[in-house]
Amino acid sequence: MGERSAALDRAGSWRTRSRTRRISGLAALTLAVALALVGCNGGGSGGGSSAASGTTTDPPATAAPTTQASTTTTKPAGERIPVLSGNKASKSDIRWVQQHLARVHPDLKRMVGKADGRIGPQSRQALCVYRTIMKGLPSSLWKPIGKADLTSLAKTRTLPAFAFAKQTKAKTVAWVTKDCQAVMEVVRGHYRHIMPATTGKPGHETPSGLHKIEWRWPGWHVSTKYRENGQMYQSQYFGPGIALHGVPSHEVHKQPSSHGCVRLYPSDANTLYRDLKVGIPVWVTGRFRFPS
Repeated sequence: MGERSAALDRAGSWRTRSRTRRISGLAALTLAVALALVGCNGGGSGGGSSAASGTTTDPPATAAPTTQASTTTTKPAGERIPVLSGNKASKSDIRWVQQHLARVHPDLKRMVGKADGRIGPQSRQALCVYRTIMKGLPSSLWKPIGKADLTSLAKTRTLPAFAFAKQTKAKTVAWVTKDCQAVMEVVRGHYRHIMPATTGKPGHETPSGLHKIEWRWPGWHVSTKYRENGQMYQSQYFGPGIALHGVPSHEVHKQPSSHGCVRLYPSDANTLYRDLKVGIPVWVTGRFRFPS
């Protein structure tokens, strides 16, 4: 009985060792296969995932140069300067000018109105004001659009400082330009408001030079000198019988027609009456040129 037990123990031990050797062989084989796969993928246990990630998210070798070229060569919209054909502006050229005038000041945008490609009275007036403010451009209401206008508008984002600051030495100035039939309210060298106006007709020209507001008359009243058609609103006198004042809207013309006063739309007269006061300078410049 003891010999039989010993034999059984020896047989069991042999089977156990044999099973262990088989398991060890399988493990070695598995390890060898795994190492072979790793060697193909070129990475560790996460090599498969990294390779997939690289192919789906990393840009191809040519992507970076293509993107960079696009960034450096694309120009902002609206930077093209029109090329005048025979020194004459086309409809698209005029529209470009209107859009750029509207960009430099909201009141010039209001003057121009819709950018329709037609150089009507409002667009002429807005361009004239721009020329008057900018150095080196002739102050003219009738001069056609030229290359100098286009070059200036292309590089201008805001209007420059007031050109007559040294002459007036005041924080606030009302600048009347007879060339363009307009009034500009200038505060600390910046153009707060630009508004259409009507100055004195031939024989009754609004006097040029530096004046100042001497007295004011609020509300509507009738001129003591021209009672037949002399309705005045929010008047600010800067000379004998000469004032900045509002009139009924149909009396604001695109050329001089008053008896020396500076006519304004009622809403603009309100604005100036609110912003100005006695002692504020009124700077009158230019000369209106009637079309031949």
